[in-house]
Amino acid sequence: MDEPETKARETCDALLAELRDDLNGSISEQDAIEVLAQHLITRSVFKALSTGWTCHVFVPPQVLV
Repeated sequence: MDEPETKARETCDALLAELRDDLNGSISEQDAIEVLAQHLITRSVFKALSTGWTCHVFVPPQVLV
């Protein structure tokens, strides 16, 4: 996300702002990247565990861009 003024950069900045607002105002950009990576890595595990649950919602990253 090194390229400024791109839709991807705007989306990442919006995500970081939400994480800071909702979780912790001192979350760094690197922290946000790690949170997203952990989500993507563990998604399949949670999906398998929550089969049939109506509360599980996943928005693919490409939809956010």
